[in-house]
Parts: sequence; structure tokens; C-alpha cells
Amino acid sequence: MATFTPDEHGHWVDGIGRLIFAFAGIESAVLALLQQFSLSKIHETAAQLNLHSKLDLLLEIIGSTEGNFTALTSSLQSAKRLTKQRNLVAHNRLAVGICMSPDMKLQFREFIPSKRNENVELTLKQLQDAAEKAHQVERFLWSQVRNGVSVI
Repeated sequence: MATFTPDEHGHWVDGIGRLIFAFAGIESAVLALLQQFSLSKIHETAAQLNLHSKLDLLLEIIGSTEGNFTALTSSLQSAKRLTKQRNLVAHNRLAVGICMSPDMKLQFREFIPSKRNENVELTLKQLQDAAEKAHQVERFLWSQVRNGVSVI
């Protein structure tokens, strides 16, 4: 009988950790940017919003601001797209699909399925790609915070 150990080599745990840590940094950077882009204390209220709403708010502020913020806007939009994978990871579990090969051997497939939509799932490769992209977005956003990007 074939045996299977989920995430035997820790690749899922590593990818999930990298993605979640990157999003923690993204969320902190978004709040810092909201503070830099506004003379008000809007960032204090924004801290209570979900990340998607924070990103929308910051994009709206930047959109009404004079200056060239193309790279920053692109990075924030990337973060918005990546929230789908982050949410899938944060709210669903690792699953194992089992099927029989034509030569009658068991085959195992690991993935994270969506509870909301049975047609949506995340593979290990997709997770690793999302984690890397999120890490790049986080680094860029923090570079903007450190450089003092603002309209003030």
C-alpha cells in the first residue's frame, strides 16, 4: 500500500510563511504610506480596514495627487491582485487529491482548495510564485516609505 505524508519536505509551510510574512509587511507599509500621503490622521482609521480597502483608499489618494507615482500605483495594484492568493492560503487548508494512474498506482497531489469556489485552487508552484511577488512588492513599498514619498 502506498503511503503519503503531506508537505513531507516543508515546501508548503515555507511558501505559506513567506506569503503571510510578506503581506504583514505590505499591510504595515500601506499604513505608513497612508500616513505620508495625508496631513490628516486617516491612517489611524484606515488601520481598522481590511487590506483590500486600505489599498483602495491609498490608490484613490495617489490618483488625486500630482506627481508621477506610476511604479507605486503598479506595486499597490499587484498587492491587490495577490490578496486573492493570500486569502486562499489564510482561510483554507492543504488538501491531498488521490487518483489511480493508468498502471494502477496511487498518485497524490497537494493543493489548497477554495471553500467558496470548487473551481479555484492553489498549487505549490502558484504559492511559491505569489510569495516571491509579495516579497518584491513588500520590498518596493518599504523603499517608498524610507524615501519619504509624500505630497506634503
